[in-house]
Amino acid sequence: MLRSHHPHLVQKTDITIATVFPCYKPSSPFQTHSLLSSNVNNYNELLRNLSSLHNFSILDIPITGDHLGRDGTHLDSIHISYLSNTIQEYVHDLMNRIWPLKEIKAYLTYKKIQYNRLPEIWKQKLCIQFTNPVHREHAEKTLTLNDFDENSYSEWCSQEH
Repeated sequence: MLRSHHPHLVQKTDITIATVFPCYKPSSPFQTHSLLSSNVNNYNELLRNLSSLHNFSILDIPITGDHLGRDGTHLDSIHISYLSNTIQEYVHDLMNRIWPLKEIKAYLTYKKIQYNRLPEIWKQKLCIQFTNPVHREHAEKTLTLNDFDENSYSEWCSQEH
């Protein structure tokens, strides 16, 4: 359904759905921790099956009952950073996959940018090393802040070079 309204979302990683973490607050259909856990595990398993069938990714959030607050439903405030760090790591890993180093080198050559060294991307930072200040100035004038985003990469891949 989502892809029919947004046809540009073609890659598996274009759509990501997070797994559900536990809830230990009893309700009428799920009166024990065992029933609650079984329901969450069943949901997450069905989600994994759907992801294979419909080609979307899963963000497995490793929250356990130990991370929950006293109410058994919400994260304890001391574990909020654990959740946000998990999400940030996932996004970071996705971003690192957007522009492979080989493609960056080809793109720089296409833009006629001469560099000395191009180390691996680390912490979402591309560091281009120059020995010649004229080459560095040319790169600064030629490249924009958006040159290495996902849209630019899609555009780059669709062109012949």
